[in-house]
Amino acid sequence: MEKRRYTAFGRKYLLQNMPFFIVLALLFVIAWTHGEKQDVLFWISLFLFVAGCIGGLVWDKKRTTRFKCPQCGKLIRTPVVAERKGGDPIDYYCPTCDIQWQTGLREAED
Repeated sequence: MEKRRYTAFGRKYLLQNMPFFIVLALLFVIAWTHGEKQDVLFWISLFLFVAGCIGGLVWDKKRTTRFKCPQCGKLIRTPVVAERKGGDPIDYYCPTCDIQWQTGLREAED
């Protein structure tokens, strides 16, 4: 089995997170600044912030189960280490190409 680095997946992953993070941060600031008044803007921004956090977790799980092999295009649904602990690499193995793709991403530490 050959091992190859594929850091484009990690860069793409980060770039997809940035707009999402910016929107969530903005919603948090709006909720924080309207917290004392507890007006409609507070409740709407709080609801959207919580919904965005939950949606982000679901979206993140989907993205880590939809890796396409850069060489043959095959969809790989599970990383090499399916039950990861903090610090474990998030790599994918393509049985068609017999290549383990090293994404450079790691499971977050608890």
